[in-house]
Amino acid sequence: MKKQTLLQISEQIATPLTAIASPQRIAILLAIGTGEACVCHLETALGWRQAYISQHLMSLRKADILLDKREGRYVFYRIKDTSLLDLITASAHLSGLNPEAIIPFISTQINPSCECPQCALTSIVPADVEFFDSPMCCPTGLCGPTLDQTLLDMNEMILALQRDNFRVERYQMASNPNAFLGNAEVMKLVREKQMEALPITVVHGQVIKVGAYPSLDEINTALNGEAK
Repeated sequence: MKKQTLLQISEQIATPLTAIASPQRIAILLAIGTGEACVCHLETALGWRQAYISQHLMSLRKADILLDKREGRYVFYRIKDTSLLDLITASAHLSGLNPEAIIPFISTQINPSCECPQCALTSIVPADVEFFDSPMCCPTGLCGPTLDQTLLDMNEMILALQRDNFRVERYQMASNPNAFLGNAEVMKLVREKQMEALPITVVHGQVIKVGAYPSLDEINTALNGEAK
């Protein structure tokens, strides 16, 4: 086999980079994320005309970046090699962005405004109380050698709410992106304030606190106010 020159290797490496080198295509790839998306889903997520999105999808498919499959009248697209998302995340870091800021966008499983079959068949029934947490090492944040008193208090508060038969859920962007995407108000806050918005507390579908955890009294007041 003939040995490739540095220039030939460089040209080969540049091929996928060139194919995605526009803000529009980066946005499409982030909107598709680790799942699948049809054109109507992307139209809802991005706010662009269907024909415009289709042109970019065709180019990405020709560049072997995307794969597609047809289900009835819908064509679903997915990223052939999702390590491409790691490259985009690394680029976000190089551009000065916090990579955590793009995590909420790397998923397409739920979009409440989309009518495609995948979104129509997937729904989240909100809990009575929902905590949209900052990134942590584990679901509770209580696994390190030094325990955070705020998180200890949070855990006790959740247990108290559960004893009163309230349904409580906690979400993190890395492990529960669909929960973030399924709440338009939470996503608006994350887009506007990024990590500073977290944690966000939602009671019966309404945001009651942003950037810090509420007290049990604050939650009970919101729960009682909803019941009136």
